[in-house]
Amino acid sequence: MQSKLVGVWIDHESALLVSLDESGASRLTRIDSQVEPKHKSAGGARAAGAHHQEVMGTSHTKVENRRREHLHHFYQEVIADLGDAHVVIILGPGQAKTDLRAEMEKHKELASKIVHVEAADRMSERQLVARLRKAFEALAEDRPAPPSEF
Repeated sequence: MQSKLVGVWIDHESALLVSLDESGASRLTRIDSQVEPKHKSAGGARAAGAHHQEVMGTSHTKVENRRREHLHHFYQEVIADLGDAHVVIILGPGQAKTDLRAEMEKHKELASKIVHVEAADRMSERQLVARLRKAFEALAEDRPAPPSEF
């Protein structure tokens, strides 16, 4: 049975999944989150009065709750696309990588597949594939690889 490595580069806007098997074959999948971007309110709620502050707070809470729900669905979609991965590496610039890891860790069989989580800026598909190939080689040789190799 061939091992399958899946690398996920993720932020709150999208995820790029790269599946590699031992033969070197790769498959790329992009998943867009459809999550509303965070909006910061303009102006101060204090100046608008207590009633306005209460209404803005309720509205803001609803927006944040909807955003969290959309992100949860997004992470579930990414997890579903991991398929039969044996090893998962998660990369990304912000909180999304940590949130995805937390979602995966809710399931014992998925948690054991995560071998590395690392902060990484946006990169091209070619850069991501090259980075993951290097990591897969290190794992296949059963040698520890420093994070810079991932």
